[in-house]
Amino acid sequence: MPHTQRNHSHPPFLWMFFTIETLGNFSHYGVRMLLVLYMSLSLKFNDHVVYGIYGSFVALIYLTPMIGGIMADRLLKNSFLMRLGAISITVGGFVLVYQDINAFYFGLGITAIGYGLFKPNLMRMMGRLYDQMEFKREAGFTLFFVGSNLGAAATALVSGYIGNRIGWHYAFFIAATVMLLNLILIFYAQKRMTTLNLDVRPESLTMRWLKKNPKLWGILSVPFFGLLFAVLLSQQHFFFQGIMLTAIVITAYTIVIAFKSTSLDRKLINVILILVFFHLIFFAFFEQLGNSMNLFVERSIERTYLGFQIPTTWFQSLNPLYVILIGPLISALWLTLSYRGRDISIAAKFFGALLFLSAGFGLFTVGAFNTDCDGKVSILWLLFGILCMTIGEVLIAPVAMSTITRISPKGHTGYFIGLYFLSVSFGNYISGFIAKLMAISPDENGQIYAVECAPVYGGIYGKVALAALGASLLLLIFAPFLKKTLALKH
Repeated sequence: MPHTQRNHSHPPFLWMFFTIETLGNFSHYGVRMLLVLYMSLSLKFNDHVVYGIYGSFVALIYLTPMIGGIMADRLLKNSFLMRLGAISITVGGFVLVYQDINAFYFGLGITAIGYGLFKPNLMRMMGRLYDQMEFKREAGFTLFFVGSNLGAAATALVSGYIGNRIGWHYAFFIAATVMLLNLILIFYAQKRMTTLNLDVRPESLTMRWLKKNPKLWGILSVPFFGLLFAVLLSQQHFFFQGIMLTAIVITAYTIVIAFKSTSLDRKLINVILILVFFHLIFFAFFEQLGNSMNLFVERSIERTYLGFQIPTTWFQSLNPLYVILIGPLISALWLTLSYRGRDISIAAKFFGALLFLSAGFGLFTVGAFNTDCDGKVSILWLLFGILCMTIGEVLIAPVAMSTITRISPKGHTGYFIGLYFLSVSFGNYISGFIAKLMAISPDENGQIYAVECAPVYGGIYGKVALAALGASLLLLIFAPFLKKTLALKH
């Protein structure tokens, strides 16, 4: 049986998963956080191309866990897929070091499929750790979420500085090396994972030809998807078609699962779909932090103080640093309320998340229309705006993650974890379209002036703030159904 500890502490192995997640995200964000600035400043791509490729890459990052989840349900054990994913991310990072446009796209492709194998299988084993400690599940996942952001904050400060000031390929090399160290840690932890029965054995295979050597098929999937994703990233007009096809297939497969499920499971699947929908909306707006906001900071934020210009990449550390500060407090709050029998409903947490998101973009908007004589925005608007968005993220992301691992129908947990990531994937793809509305073309001399930039960003951010507010009100319609149905699972 999974871990059965009953005292007030978390399972000891949580901290191994915490470390693996921290190092994994250091590597993952070591590529992702630098991507917009790398493409804009080093590869000299225009804004439309930069926003499109970033949105598509991050969409793939969150689409591929659906592949990893299905493979875990039907083909291979979680631990094997997690190791294979870690190896793929390592290889992808080292490929990016080689400064060639084809290597750039292939490195991104290999990194994307690696993340899809690594992340959902780590999450699934994390969920198994709390099978006998349900009342601590949300608090545990919130701490896990803190580990994720610890890695992101560290890489923004370290890799971000190196990429900006020394060379982008050195930053990619560091990201790959850290994942290599993480891989060694994963192999070390394997025996303990087996002892705690955290490694889920897949259901029986429906295709006999896969039974002969499933590990080989798993390994071959990496270069196949890596090449496929490289083509999709380099040929953006194909990417939209791929996203639409994926949506159709996922919808059809979810309907099939629902029809084969019990009445209760069908209701719980509806709950998952509602949560996934609002999760998608949240991240379509939230992911402007990694997309358009990089160039908003670069062009419009006053970054020079006491003669020192703060690197743009350092601002990417704000969100994860806030999570590190806020996450444990919210985790303790959920645990305290649970002990007292006064849990806050899932719908209320989602509602609060969307309200804080709206407030954050509202602050950006006010700041963008209150610039100094040089067209620069005070850093305070950015600091408090990102703080509001981060509170929203902590309210929604770990809660959605923990709820889906708890209520997914038996035999399909990996698939629905993948669906959770798919909502972020589609959200990121939509975020790319939103960011393109803020694309700014240089003048005939190749110059972009700060005084012209802030109103462009402010105008779109204001619309995003209103849209997030509208989504929070829409959620209230579904709140009674969510509360009633989730009560049936207890």
